[in-house]
Amino acid sequence: MLTDLEKLGADSTMPLSDATRVLWSADFSHSRRLCLELAALAAGAPTYAVFAMVESIEAVSLTIFTHCRGIALRDGRECEFFGTKHYMAEASHSIKSPEVEEKSLPSLDDAQREEAMRMVDRTFSLFDNWSGSLLRFALESGDHGRTYERLIQESKDLLPETEAVAAAAF
Repeated sequence: MLTDLEKLGADSTMPLSDATRVLWSADFSHSRRLCLELAALAAGAPTYAVFAMVESIEAVSLTIFTHCRGIALRDGRECEFFGTKHYMAEASHSIKSPEVEEKSLPSLDDAQREEAMRMVDRTFSLFDNWSGSLLRFALESGDHGRTYERLIQESKDLLPETEAVAAAAF
């Protein structure tokens, strides 16, 4: 993904400090929330449920990259991360790959199977909420340059207040 951003010239478009302000803005909280909720789910779960969660994440990523194959840069070169190369890498390391034999997986009793299924459902629900948030943000932000400028300015406006709170804490 970073290679694609470099090829697009994104590094020179926005200073790192402004990019950080955008990524840590309230408008991007859905991505941070997804990571934190997945980590919290995995933290207290037995290994078979974590395995079910990882396979669910793999299914989501395979779906995403299936639809991203062929995305090209302005000069016609295909992107690496959002292209066929990454899709092939994602598709090759699933439990459905030929290297994994079904008999090598442990059997689950009914309670374990139900817990694993709940983990799968919760994982898909988290990704559904995340993708819905991304879509809403994209639809509400027709002019992304102006949206980013707003997010950056909001962050800068908070800076004196945030610094005062941090100073008072120490």
